Parts: sequence; C-alpha cells; structure tokens
Amino acid sequence: MSHRLYLYNKAEIGSSEDDCLALMEWSYELPLLLHPLFAQGGCVGHNCYNDPHSEEGLYAEAPAGIEALRAFYAFIERHAGSLLDDVEAFRNARERIFQLLDGRARHAWFHLDAWDLFNMRDDDRRAQADALLEEIARNNACIREAIDNDNPLLLDNCPAVDAPWAGSFRALLNHSGYDYGWEPLGSMLPVQDEDAPQIFCENQLYGLRAADGRVLIEPRYQAFFDFDRLSDRACVHLDGRFGYVDRRGHEVIACQFEDAFDFAGGHALVAESGKFGLIDLQGRLTVPCQFEAGEPLDHTGATWAVQQGELWGVIDPQGNWLLPAQYRQIQAYEGYYAARPAKGPQHLFTTRFHDLGAIGIDNLQSFDLDSRETYLIRRRDGQQWRWRALDDQGQALLPGEYQALDYLHDMQAWLVRDNRLYGLYRHQQQRWLLPCAYTRIELQLGCRSADGSYYCRVQEGQHWGLYRGGAQPGWSAQPRFERLESLYDQYFSACLEGRWGILDSDGQWLREPLDQARAEHRFVQSEERALVFRDDRAWLLQADGSSQPLAAERALQIVDRYAQFGLSEVQQACLQRSAGDLWLALDAHRRGVTALEAQDYEKARPLLLRAVELGNSDALNDLGCLLDHADQDHAGALACFQRGSDAGSALAARNLGDCYRQGRGCTQDRALARHYLQLATERSHRPAHLELAQLLLDEEADYDLALQHFTAAWRYGDKDASANYLGWLHEQREDYAQARRYYQHSLRNGDGYAHWRLGRQYLHGLGGKADPGKAREHLQQACAEQYEDAYLDLAELLLGNEADQEQALEWLRKALDAGVAGARERAEGLLAQRRQSGPLARLLDRLRQ
Repeated sequence: MSHRLYLYNKAEIGSSEDDCLALMEWSYELPLLLHPLFAQGGCVGHNCYNDPHSEEGLYAEAPAGIEALRAFYAFIERHAGSLLDDVEAFRNARERIFQLLDGRARHAWFHLDAWDLFNMRDDDRRAQADALLEEIARNNACIREAIDNDNPLLLDNCPAVDAPWAGSFRALLNHSGYDYGWEPLGSMLPVQDEDAPQIFCENQLYGLRAADGRVLIEPRYQAFFDFDRLSDRACVHLDGRFGYVDRRGHEVIACQFEDAFDFAGGHALVAESGKFGLIDLQGRLTVPCQFEAGEPLDHTGATWAVQQGELWGVIDPQGNWLLPAQYRQIQAYEGYYAARPAKGPQHLFTTRFHDLGAIGIDNLQSFDLDSRETYLIRRRDGQQWRWRALDDQGQALLPGEYQALDYLHDMQAWLVRDNRLYGLYRHQQQRWLLPCAYTRIELQLGCRSADGSYYCRVQEGQHWGLYRGGAQPGWSAQPRFERLESLYDQYFSACLEGRWGILDSDGQWLREPLDQARAEHRFVQSEERALVFRDDRAWLLQADGSSQPLAAERALQIVDRYAQFGLSEVQQACLQRSAGDLWLALDAHRRGVTALEAQDYEKARPLLLRAVELGNSDALNDLGCLLDHADQDHAGALACFQRGSDAGSALAARNLGDCYRQGRGCTQDRALARHYLQLATERSHRPAHLELAQLLLDEEADYDLALQHFTAAWRYGDKDASANYLGWLHEQREDYAQARRYYQHSLRNGDGYAHWRLGRQYLHGLGGKADPGKAREHLQQACAEQYEDAYLDLAELLLGNEADQEQALEWLRKALDAGVAGARERAEGLLAQRRQSGPLARLLDRLRQ
C-alpha cells in the first residue's frame, strides 16, 4: 500500500464541489521546500476527498503562502554560493514553480490531505493533523528567522532537516528527487513536453508562446484553458464566445459558442441558447444543441450522458441512443455503468449497456478478459454466496453458479470452487480441464515451459500432482506425492514415501527421492543447482548432477543467518552437523550469553569456556565480561579482552579500550585506550564512537577528531548523548547555526544545558542578531532546570532593567552560593560601585551583609 500526501489549491474549505487545482501527490511528506505555502492562516478542517466527514485536512491562505514561498526562493538564490549545487537547475525550477502558482493557483486556500499517512498509525487522526500543522509552523519559524538574519546556516535548525539522509539544509535542498521543489509541486499536473508551447498572461489577457520564446498568439483572450492531451485543442474565451486553438497558435474553431468544454476524444460539448450538443474536431455539430446538460462518461468520448427534460440517458457521438432518457442519475465506473431510474432501485449496466439488474455495486466485480469486459456477479443462497460470470453482452461464460470463481490468466482457465472442491474450466472451449473434485489447485507463477505454458500444483486427497496449462493441457505428474513444492524455474522438490527428490515440470526425476528434507535453492550460487540434505549432512548439487559436501564455514553462515526463514528442523540439523565445531562453538556461546545476561554465572562459565576452546573469538569478550563483573578478576578480564581483540572481536577491542581508559586490571594508559576504541570503530562497533569522542574531548582536547566521532555517534543513533557535545564543538568553530541545530534537539528533552547555551547565543548575538527576549526565555528555563551556570548570565541580563534588579541580585546570590565561575568577580564589581539611592543601592547593602 502506498501512503501519500495530496496538495490542492481550493476555493472553499471542506468542499468537494468547488473549483480545485490538484498540485501534488507525494510519498510520506510535505517537502520542507514547500512549507512556506502554509505560512499564514493555518488551520484544520474537513478533508475534501478522503473521508470528507473527518476533520483532519490542513488548510492555509494561498496568496500569503505564495508570497512566503517567493521570499524563501529569493533568499536561497541570494545565497546560491553556499546553498546550491546547480544554480541553473534551481532557476529553471523556480521559474516553473511560480509560473504555475501565479498563473493557475488562483483559489483562496491550499489544502493538504494526509489521510493516507495518518492511517499508518493508530493515533487519532485529528491529533496527527494538529501535530503536522505545528511541525510545519516550526519549520516556517526557522525559515523566517534565517531570512530575517540573512543567515542561511540557520536553515539547518528546521526540524525537517533532521532526516538521517539529509544532515543539513543544503543536502536536502539539492536532493535530486525534489528538483528544487518542482518535482513534488507539479506531480499531479499532466506531463508537459519541454518543447510544448506555454500559455502566458499580460494585462489579464492570455496568449500562447512557443518554447523558444516566439509569440504564437498575442494576449487577447479573456480565458485560455489547458490543451487536451488527445485532441491537442485548447478552449479559449473571447468577448463572451468560446472556441478552440491548436498548439501552433491557429484558431481552428472560431469563438462562436455560448459555452464550450474540453474535447473528450474526438468530440466536445458546446452550448447555444442554453442547450447542449456535440461538435467534432472541425467544429461541425454532430449532435444538435438540444439537451439541458451533458458530460462524457469516459476520456475517449465514446459515450455521453445527456439530460432531456428532467431525466438522463446515454448517446454516442452521432446522437444514437444507447440508453434512453429514463434515469435521474447516470454514473460511470471502471468497467460498468450505474443508472438510477425515475422510480425504483439503481441498475448496473455492462460497457455495452446490457442491463445486469438491480444487483447492487457490492455484488459486482469486473475485469478485462481477452480485450473485453467480464463480470462476476454474486447472489445470496441461504448462508453462502453463489457466483456466475458474464461477458459484456450478458452471455454466461460458465455453465452455472459456484461458491467461488477466479480467472487464472496464465492457465487460460477459471479456477472454480464448488462443494468445497476445486476444478479448472476453459470457457473458450466450453469444457472442464479438471472437474471440481480436487482439494486444492495452486498456480505456480515461477514455472513456465519452453512454449510458455504455466503449471498448477493439484492436491487430490493427501497427494499432490502437477498439471500443465497452455495449448495442450494435461497432467505432467499424477497426484501421488506426499509433498510437492516449487524449487526454482521448472523444478520441484517432491516427497515420495518419506524421501525427497527433485522433479522437473515434465514429471521426470532430476534427482531420485533419497534425501531427508526438501532441497533449497535460496542459498546457492549460479553454478550450483540446489542444497540437498542426506546422511545427516548438507550437500551442494552441481549442474552436472554430482554433489559435494557443504563447507563448514558456509554451513554455519546459512544456519546462523537464515534458520528463522523457513528452514525445517531436519534441514537445520543437517547444516549444524556440516558446520561441525563451528556450530558447537556458536551454540555454546549463545547459551552462555543468555545465562550471563540472566546473571546465572555458574551456568555461563563452562559454556563460554567451551566456546573459547572451540575457537569462538566473541566468546572471549563475554568471558572477559564475566571475569570483570562477576569475579572482579580485572587482570583475567583484560587478558580475555586482549585475546578477543587480537582475534578480531570489535566488542573485545571496545572493552579493552575501556580497561586502559579506567586503569582496570592494568595501568591507566590513554594512548592504548584511544588505540583500541579507534580499532572498535574501525570494526563497525558503533557505540564506541561516543566513548572515543568523549575521551578525545575530555582527556586529549582533540576537538577536530572528537567532532568527527560525535558526528558519527549522532548518525548511528546516539543523538541524545551527543547533541550537546556537538553544539559546544560547533560553537568553538563559531558555527553557531549548526550549534543551534543540535541544542534544539536537546530542548525536546528539557535539557538545561542546551537552554543555557542558546540563551547565551541570543544574549550576545552569536550567529545572528541579539534577542534579549529569547535570551531571557532560554536562561529562565535553564535556571528552572537548575542548571547553575545559567544563574550568572540571567543575573547579568536582568541587571540591565531597573525593574528586574532585585530578581537579578537573587540570581547573583544563587550563582555565588553555587560557586559559578565569575560570580564572585561580578559581585565584587557591584560592591565597588559608589553608593547611590534607589533599589540597587539597597540591594547592594543586602549583598554586603
């Protein structure tokens, strides 16, 4: 199932009947580049199309959104050097975006329908809509801040930039799938040929311009509609009359009609004196203007619904009646029509207008069969349904009604279920290939003969056989096997009298039934046919029919990685025996780890020792953990970690590095700690990045390398632990925009340190304009989280306002009590000031006491 978002430009909130321009159909997201379209007047209302009675559609004012997007794109172009990989492609996309929005998005609202996306979760859809609207607002706030400060780095603070594949706004902006916003925004528009002429507007009049810029039609029409893809005609409006032009700029049908509509196939609906008729491509009336209304029932224009008086009927383009005007309503569906008469229930009709009766839409299925529409119709018979099949003229395709019908195109036959048994019927020859006497019939999609024929597995009682379709249907193998399962291409695993062999689609044995379990094709290479199991071992069947023992390393890899993917117990046992000591070592290690995690050290110790004895290097690491934590034998643990690391274990290298860092079981040695933690990261142990980064920062002050490993930790999922470190390191590089991005992440967890650092940035204007209001907000929040370093900064900020001086002195006193660096010096500076009247002097007296 595809989960997509839809963007529309609409005239009214919540209406499915208003004017609408469909713009975007996009997977999972509203791309960040388009968020400014929802910059003003955002609200949640009724969806227009998906579940229209539910309130989960997002709306925003379209004119303001277009202007916000224009300002955003102008800002990006101003900073093209730091943001854009392909300036020319961006300009082309920008031109197309605003040509579309300025020329066609004329309605009042943008509407985002995220119904599909919201259905992926069990949460209330209205709550999800509110959350999405809030997320868009946060992104727009970051965009406005970047524009106001003329600083493109601030765009990295947008929450949407936090996608794992992005990492920065620049990466997201230049992602090829977006084409700088044009790919999603125009995704629901008809595909346009780059060489096709373009409609343009000057002074509220419309003309046509060729792709090379030549004016084909000077702007003179009051309205100029899109070109129809099939007829290459566009409807135009001039001085109250309608006509048509072609793509070369010729007015092929003069503006002579009172009203006119797009062509459907070779005909179009036009009006004169309030009545409607049809014209052809030359503008000739093929049906005089005599009807009250009309519309095409499909894009080909082969059938037209027309209103005569109060009722509707169907005509062809020459005016011949296909369905008389006796109906209050006529609707076209995929493969059939529905018409509601003046009295009585709705009737369904085939594409050739054969009346199927008042059977109800839920009781009809239609599909294409041999280039004609075919219909499955069900009716209730007591406690069960009965099905029949008809062609588009209402003729029966099978000689009766059945419990279930399914057409197998590959077999050119109907799969029929009756009396709980299955058969095959070929209606082209009006004969049964197999009577309804079989327990199961299953099409084998991957199996075809040289002449293109397909096969079905057929179960009769407890036995299976193989039936061939095609021009000469018949049995390849009669039902005599206990099991018959597809292996690959035209080969099957077949079980006969408890033993397995390999059968081809002609029913001949490729390998006689001698094996203990079914063959496997999933784990073999191109020159090998299958994996087979006999004599309690796994063997490789070669192309020449010979078999060779499976290597122990390969057997271990298969049973270790793929046991849960449908391997039987017999197959697993054969693979384990082929793996030999390698499997015994892995099994002992796994059971030992389970016991170790349960703190059953008495059980874990012999299992881990056995795994080590059999050569499992990872078991050395876990044995070291047991000695380290359970026995407090740090020297013994160190020796195990060393042996494990030397044998290639990433976990052992990490634990060895930690021992040297802490001096546990050895003399503390930061150089060796760094070496082994680095080795663990090189062996793809992701958590070691964070520990190595902390060592590099706290103990070696290697900021550049620490930044690399904190960034790796962030990328591999340790975001909460690494965010503040990354913020601080970017501050040291004076990259305040990136620092702010990481602190924003920590704010989600109410982190006092992040509030403090952001408060200092706003206080001192680091990376943008100073903002005392935001500085106070963040510093107060940091103080509320009892982050003591923030006390002094908040006191400094409040001292500048006489009304806040008493509160400022309280925070200064708290900073003194907490021993915050610089607090004593600031207090002494205040005490050294000359005595003065007013609140500050009184507060200073209190401070001296």
